Amino acid sequence: MTTYKLTYFNIMGLGETIRYMLSYLGKDFEDFRITDYPSWINEHKPKMPFEKIPLLEFDGHRLHQSMAICRYFAKEAKLNGDNAWEELQIDMIMDSFVDFRHSVWSYFYNRDENNKEHLKATLFNKTVPLYLGKFDKLLEEQGYLANGKTGAVGVDTEVMATWSINRGVTIIAEEVAFETVSSGGPVGILVQISCNMSFLKD
Repeated sequence: MTTYKLTYFNIMGLGETIRYMLSYLGKDFEDFRITDYPSWINEHKPKMPFEKIPLLEFDGHRLHQSMAICRYFAKEAKLNGDNAWEELQIDMIMDSFVDFRHSVWSYFYNRDENNKEHLKATLFNKTVPLYLGKFDKLLEEQGYLANGKTGAVGVDTEVMATWSINRGVTIIAEEVAFETVSSGGPVGILVQISCNMSFLKD
């Protein structure tokens, strides 16, 4: 029996996407979470491929890059496209989620308060409405984020997370889900994200 071990920090971040996919496929796994910075720097980081996590280990393999891992499991779960064109549509949306997340994280994890304040207006007034508006429109027009059907377009779960950004904006996905398709099976993870995002300012 294959044993899986996922190594990541004790947060959702890039590890949650993999946790969702493993759970969706019914795979038991060790959810190893690094809880302190010194142990990460001194003990774990030097042992990691390219000195980054998440890391997924099974059958002697050591896999890195969260989206590559999720795409691998999406194929096993039959959540990838039926052909190259459909896979392209899925990848475009998934990579757009990555771009969105990077924009948010560049603010959220910014330790330079002056630079952070400089980024704030653009993030709140332009970037967030732009991306969520585009996702909203896709859902309104076709009911799904890609190909008009279920798939792995939303394995990047950061979009459905609740983010408290420096007490400024909380992004809440009101409805995310494991829906049921007409064939009776569960659909892809987060393929249906509520268009109604709430922006709550302190």
